[in-house]
This record gives sequence, structure tokens and C-alpha cells, in this order.
Amino acid sequence: MGSIGLEQILGAFNIMPEQADVYRKMEASFQNYVHGENQKHYLGNYMVYSRGIMEIRQTESELARARERIEQMKIHAREKDTAIRKLTEVQRLTNNHVTNLEIIIQNLRREIEEMGKTLSYLNRHEALLFKAKRKLGEQVNKKYPPGSLERKKLKYKKEYLLHPVRSARLYSTEEGKNLRDGDFHIGELYRQHGKLRFERQENPKVSIVIPVYNQIHYTYACLVSILEHTKDISYEVLIGDDVSTDATARLEDFAEGLVICRNKENQGFLKNCNQAAKQARGEYIMFLNNDTQVTDRWLSSLVELIESDVSIGMAGSKLVYPDGRLQEAGGIIWSDGSGWNYGRLGAQGLCNVCTPVSPTNARPGDLVFFKYTYDAPNPDGVTHCGIYVGNGMMIHCGSPISYANLNTSYWQAHFYCYGRLPEP
Repeated sequence: MGSIGLEQILGAFNIMPEQADVYRKMEASFQNYVHGENQKHYLGNYMVYSRGIMEIRQTESELARARERIEQMKIHAREKDTAIRKLTEVQRLTNNHVTNLEIIIQNLRREIEEMGKTLSYLNRHEALLFKAKRKLGEQVNKKYPPGSLERKKLKYKKEYLLHPVRSARLYSTEEGKNLRDGDFHIGELYRQHGKLRFERQENPKVSIVIPVYNQIHYTYACLVSILEHTKDISYEVLIGDDVSTDATARLEDFAEGLVICRNKENQGFLKNCNQAAKQARGEYIMFLNNDTQVTDRWLSSLVELIESDVSIGMAGSKLVYPDGRLQEAGGIIWSDGSGWNYGRLGAQGLCNVCTPVSPTNARPGDLVFFKYTYDAPNPDGVTHCGIYVGNGMMIHCGSPISYANLNTSYWQAHFYCYGRLPEP
């Protein structure tokens, strides 16, 4: 079929050219009306934006995240509600407890008030016998203060009057008199142990030198601990008495088998130690303060350590306070003769005053610190230390004191750092 023109098409519908012109103008007018200033009103308000599949998926993803956040907020809100209910319950119980305590306090106040009235009544009507007894007790406490030597002597007299047969031994025998004398000047500990007897040694391994100046009760307690806990090595005990004025001046009345070195004039601590050490016969000399008490194997472990290596010239004990806190764990003598109390600050304290040193720059005499070797108040702090002696070895500052290889898996797992103490 050939091409058909517009006029033929219009003619097929019986539309004359004049009508076609009118229709054309009507169409132009309609299009102008719709797409002109009225386009938004007739078309824009009814236009629908079509979304692509990617946009739809993105919208679904955002919707899923929004739902998840809403669920989390609901859970959080429920937890908050639970916490609020718990706090409300605690507050209620606390208020009830406070109310109960207030009632108890009020009752106690009334009871105290009643007791005060009763006491006032009793004081006003106290029998003369009880008044006399109370007044006598006050006078006795004034003349013989509790804990004084005079009070203890009075107690012995009372005991003798009430139980003469049982107390006769303390006055009739030399041992009893010694017990009574020791109790007067040393204390109850002497009543438990009596006169101490140390065995004389011809060739003692260790000479224990104890410098003293008064305070015989400390010295006696120290000697008791030595006698009880030094059974695995031969020793002698030398007492350096620096002109004591208490019962220390006659210490031989309370302990026998001692070597007592008395100065004619007060020498001071160091000279007193040296003066007593001149009388030592042992292979080793142990200087011991009189206010210390020793424990099992305290002396033999030191001898074993010093004999384990010919390079060791001195060994120091670990000192522990009565409550279990470490006072110090021996000492360090530097090449210039100065000393340092090892362990006085604790492992963490020593680490704090040290200058950190890399493993490649560590030298003998530096300290090496470790963590997590045992439970400590601060689990992340330094818990252990040793003295580095070179070639991957250290002196293990524990129990027992001994050499240890730093390259073992245990020490490597707990290694913290090397530290160098400040120059003296």
C-alpha cells in the first residue's frame, strides 16, 4: 500500500479541510491549556515515580536496619525498665530497713534511759561493802598500775597467800626463784621457757653475733627462737652487750651457753658488732638483731647458698614483719662499698625507682622484674624480681634463694623488664 496523506485520512472520516483546520486549532489550544500553566494541576499532581529494582532493594535493606534498631531499642527499654524496677525495690527495702533501724534506735534509747535510771538508783543505794571494794580497787590501781612490775609482784604475793603450797616452789627452789626473777624482768615468755641452755660447740659452723643494748625481753625472745629453730647446723651465740642498764647486764642468769662480750664503755652499734665478732670461732659470722625471731632452716639455708658458689662472699636473710609483709630480702653491696636494702620497697617499688634497661644493655648487678608469678593486689603490676649476674643467669630472690636460668620458658613467659638502680 502506497503512502497516504493527511488529507486522505481526514477524508476517510468525512472531515473537510475547513474542519481539519478548526480541529487543529482546538488541539493546539487543548495542548497549550494542559501543558502550559495548568500542567502541574492536570499532570504533575498525578505523575507516579517508578523505582528501579536496586532502589527497591536499598529501601528494603534500610527498612530491615530500621526494624533491627527498633528491636534493639525495645530490648534496651526493657532492660532499663527492669533496672528501674530493681532500683525501686532496693529503695523500698532500704526505706523499710531505715524505718526498722529508727525503731530499733528509739527502743535502744529508751532502754539506755531506763538503764541510766537503774544505775543512778544503784549508785545511790550501793552497799557500803561494794563502795569500799571499788574505792580500794582504785587505790590499788593507782599505787600498783596494771602491767607494772609492782603489780606483778603484788600478784605473786596474792597467789602465795591464797595458794601457799602451790606457790612454795617459786620461793623455796633455785629454779622457782629464777622463774620469778625472769618473769619480773622479761615477762610471761620466761614462765613458759625458763632458763635457756645452749650447747657449747667446739668447732661451730656459724657464730651468731647479737648486738644488744637493754630490751632484754627482745633478746630473750630472739634466743628462744634460735634454740627452737636451729637444729640442723652447729653454731655458737655471741652477745655484744653495749653497757646495758637493765637485766641484760646479768643475761647469764637467764640463758647459759652464751658467749657474752661486755664493753666497758658504750661503743655504738657498729663498733659493738665488731668487738663481739673478734670472739667468734665459727667458719661464718651471722649478725642478727635482737628484735628478730628466726624460723626453720633460717641459718642452714644461708650456709648452703654461700657454699654453692665460691664467688658469693655474703648472704642476707629475708626479713618479714609479724603481719606477713616483706621488710627486705637481703642486701646488695656495690663495688664502691655502698649498700642497698633489697626488697624493702617490694618488687613494684624497686621497679619504680629503677631506670629501664634493654635486655641487650643489661649488665651484672641490674635487677630483672617479672609479672603474674603469683596473685598480687595489683595483678598487672610487678610481682617478682631477681638480680642479674650475666650470661642469662640471675639470683632468684624467692624461697629458697638460688641461681636461676632466665632463658627457661617459665621466666620468659613472666619476664617484664630489666632495671638499673640509681647511682649512690
